[in-house]
Amino acid sequence: MLSNPIIIHQSEKATIEWFEKEKIIRKTFQGFIVGEEMRNAFNAGLNKLKSSKGCKWLSDNRFVKVYKQEDSEWINQVWFTEALKTGWRYWAVLEPADYYSQLSIKRFIKTFEEQGIILKVFTEMEEAMSWLTEVDKVV
Repeated sequence: MLSNPIIIHQSEKATIEWFEKEKIIRKTFQGFIVGEEMRNAFNAGLNKLKSSKGCKWLSDNRFVKVYKQEDSEWINQVWFTEALKTGWRYWAVLEPADYYSQLSIKRFIKTFEEQGIILKVFTEMEEAMSWLTEVDKVV
């Protein structure tokens, strides 16, 4: 049984939640999220991972649209570097329904895997959370 999540950040298109017992961040984006709104959401999750010594992140991308180029670059060059420093290690990804968004996410997956992130792609929330809860027990 999962702990109840605590909302640590919310905006029109983003929700960032923290599962205390499991030490999991869950990021949920809706539609086209860009610029400051996107960065604030990512940074809220990053700050919580850092302060709580978490290493697990779930990206619920089922309803997200393609990121703008400059936002993708920020994620890869700024946020990802900082996330690695916090000890982030495990990433569960709920795949977007939109084909072009799937292509965009696949580029992140490839880059992050090459840098040592252990990840798995899912279509169901329950499977993703279950994997994150158990992954460090079997790796």
